[in-house]
Amino acid sequence: MLKKYLTVFFVSMVPLIELRGAIPYGVIFGLPLWSTYIIAIIGNMIPVPFIFLFARKILEWGADKPVIGKFFTFCLEKGHKGGQKLKATAGRGLFIALLLFVGIPLPGTGAWTGTLAASLLDMDFKESVLACMGGVLLAGCSPWLVIPAAALGAIAAGGIYAWIPGALKVKLKVNEVITTIMLNSIAIYLCAYLSSGPWKTSQGNRVSGTDTLAAEFRFSRLIPGSSLTTAIFAAAIMALLVWYVMSKTATGYEMKMTGQNRRFARFSGLKVDTLTMGAMAVSGAMCGLVGMFEVYGLKGSYQDGISNEFYFDGLLVAMIMRYNPVGIIGMSVLFAVLRICLLYTSPSPRDS
Repeated sequence: MLKKYLTVFFVSMVPLIELRGAIPYGVIFGLPLWSTYIIAIIGNMIPVPFIFLFARKILEWGADKPVIGKFFTFCLEKGHKGGQKLKATAGRGLFIALLLFVGIPLPGTGAWTGTLAASLLDMDFKESVLACMGGVLLAGCSPWLVIPAAALGAIAAGGIYAWIPGALKVKLKVNEVITTIMLNSIAIYLCAYLSSGPWKTSQGNRVSGTDTLAAEFRFSRLIPGSSLTTAIFAAAIMALLVWYVMSKTATGYEMKMTGQNRRFARFSGLKVDTLTMGAMAVSGAMCGLVGMFEVYGLKGSYQDGISNEFYFDGLLVAMIMRYNPVGIIGMSVLFAVLRICLLYTSPSPRDS
């Protein structure tokens, strides 16, 4: 338990990740909600005075150094942009603007960026710390952010992992079928190790799996006693978005052209390599999101073998509907009905 709390504490101190990473971690691993909030808020606030007083000087000192110069310059530019955005939109209401900038969990916001921006704008030290504290409390008192934060993490993890075979295909001409199968095996065994080792639940007598999520952090069931959750609406929206992108946008047309004939697409002036890696990353991001739906919906925790070979059903459904995202929605429902019928009509081992 202490190890988990320490992890929450230190994760909350990491720039940009902060509460949006620390609170979901604590919830996923079964820590009490409010104690997780308190630990994460304390960890997020501790660096604030030091950032305000020393970060600007350190970054300006290291901006022209050979090894660290690029990173320090990036941090300074990030702070300058944040400061200018605050100044342009807030006018005299910088306190409220800084509080909202820290509290609203958007890319690039948070206590680190907000404090650095306040320092670069030469705001009052006490006022800046109070505004950052208010922003951290605002961000920490939003339980509904857990699912969006988990979704973003799933999208990032899936996208990066699927980008690897795309990059190998482009750079080294390695067949993507082989690399994806190999990477699937690596992911399966890695998750099995984590769910039976470092992330193993302390609840009950389960052999493996993570702690069960609290009900308020899960997709609710549409029909009591069924496995159908509200995540189905998110999945349907994903399918419709894919249909729109692939059918109604230039990017979708370029992706289809690249998939059907790479040589023709290259001779047509398309950036085939970029499109290939991008398509793989987007596909992986969607797969990660679907996995998150399973954990935060039906199962409530990660369990070894959670996929249950669903990817074969998904591939079959997609092939039957000739990769039409809208048609896939209806065919998926039909496959689900057939699976349920098969489940209830198959003889049990006791009957044989």
